[in-house]
Amino acid sequence: MRLTMRRLAAPLAALAALASVSLAPQSDAATARFRAFRVGGQPLRAVTLTEQRQFAALSIADYGRLKDDGFNAVTMYVYRYLDSATASEQKTGAFTEPDAVLGLAIDQAHAAGLAVQLIPTIWVGTGVGPFYWRGAIHPADHDLFFDSYREMTNHYADLATQHGVEIYGVGSEMISLENEVSQWQHTISDARQRFKGPITYFTVYATVDRIRWWKYVDVPGVSPYMSLSSNASPGYDEIVNNWKSKQLPYLRHDAAYVGRPLQIAEIGYGSGPGAATHPEQPPGGPADEALQANLYRAMLDVVLPDKSFDGISFWRWSATEAGPANTGFSPKGKQAECVVAQHWAASGSSALTQCTTVGRIAL
Repeated sequence: MRLTMRRLAAPLAALAALASVSLAPQSDAATARFRAFRVGGQPLRAVTLTEQRQFAALSIADYGRLKDDGFNAVTMYVYRYLDSATASEQKTGAFTEPDAVLGLAIDQAHAAGLAVQLIPTIWVGTGVGPFYWRGAIHPADHDLFFDSYREMTNHYADLATQHGVEIYGVGSEMISLENEVSQWQHTISDARQRFKGPITYFTVYATVDRIRWWKYVDVPGVSPYMSLSSNASPGYDEIVNNWKSKQLPYLRHDAAYVGRPLQIAEIGYGSGPGAATHPEQPPGGPADEALQANLYRAMLDVVLPDKSFDGISFWRWSATEAGPANTGFSPKGKQAECVVAQHWAASGSSALTQCTTVGRIAL
C-alpha cells in the first residue's frame, strides 16, 4: 500500500543536512559495471509479487500466466520490521517470508523462465495497523541502525547468490537516511562481496537529485507516483498530456543528475476513482478498470520508451484478489493486464488470444 506519508519526501529531504561530499573517482572496473540490465536481451519487464502479508510464494501458480503476458521478471520484497519509527534494530516478524519459502518462490520463477529482482524492505510496526512509511523513520542510533540493516541486506545477498537471483536491491525509499553517504557505501560494498550481479536502489522522484552515492549503485531507480490529473477519472489523452508537459521533464532532470537511465522501479495504479490523482493510495469508490488500463497504457506508450528510463516493475500482482470488480493495484483479470499483454506478449500467446476475443484474461 502506498499512502500519503510518501508526500513528505520533498520536505524531509529539504530539511535534511545534506552536506556536499567529495567521493573518490571510480576505477575503470567500477565504471564498467554501468551497463544496461537485460533479461534475454530485453529491459526488465517485471511486476512485484509481494505486499505486506502476501508472500511471493503465493503467486507461484501464476508464473506461467505472467510469462504468457510478456513479463520477463518478477520483483520480490522481503520484509523486516522496526518496532517504531525511532527504533534502531530491525528484526524478523510474522510476515517475513521464511528463507526456504522465499527460495522456493525464486527457484520456481526461474523454472518458469522469469528473472528475479529481490529487495529486502523495512516496515515500521508489526504489519497490522496504521501504515508508517519507511522514508520518514528517524532511528535513535544511526550506527546501530545501519549495523542492523546490513545484517539484513547481507543475509539476503547470500540468499540471492544461493538461488541465482539476477538483480539485488539494498533498499528503497529510505529518504530520511539517504544523506548517510558512508553508511550506504559500506552497505553496498558488503552486499557486493556476497552478490556478484547488479545492485539496485530506488527512491522517490523528489529526492533523486539529493543522493550523493549513486555512483556505487549499478541500476538506479525511481518510484514516480506522480499526480496526473485532478479529475477522478481522466481519459487517456489527458493522462498522456500531463506526462509530456509536466512530469517527464522532471524525471528527465533526475536521470540527467544520475547520469544514467533510471529503472522505473515501482509504479502502480489502483482501478478506481482518484487513481490518477493520488496513485500512491488505494482508490475509493466503484471499480474503474478502464482508468487503470489508461494509466498503464500511458506508462507503456509514452513514459517507458523515453530514453531517460530503462526497465520497469509494476506494483503489484495479487495472488488472490483480482478481476474487474476489484479496485486494488493488481492488473490481474482486468483490462490493464490486457494492456500489458498487448505491449509485451509474444505473437500467438494465449493472453493475446483471450484479450482479442473476450477482452480480458481469465482468472
